[in-house]
Amino acid sequence: TEELEDPPPKRACRPSNLYVMCLSTDPGGLQYGLKIGRSCNIEERARDLTSSLPFDMVVLATIPGAGPVEAAVHEHLANRRNTDSNAREWFRISLTQALIAIAVKLPD
Repeated sequence: TEELEDPPPKRACRPSNLYVMCLSTDPGGLQYGLKIGRSCNIEERARDLTSSLPFDMVVLATIPGAGPVEAAVHEHLANRRNTDSNAREWFRISLTQALIAIAVKLPD
């Protein structure tokens, strides 16, 4: 019999990148808000999210190397969180507001 090999472990990347995404059906984030998260491979992350949804995720912005500030940005925007679901990374803000919140939390 042939032995099955374990898949190679996923490498943690450092630093990860920050992204802002929206649903293709809501490009301005007016209904559901914008998703702010981090990933080493943002396009792959968008595809993974899309695979479980009946529509596409659209990447609006990518901030290379800024993944470490994700928690600080989420905390900064906590009062704008979309509370209609249990999705923790969705905020009812404009893209401009998201980018300003990220810029404020980036190290000098």
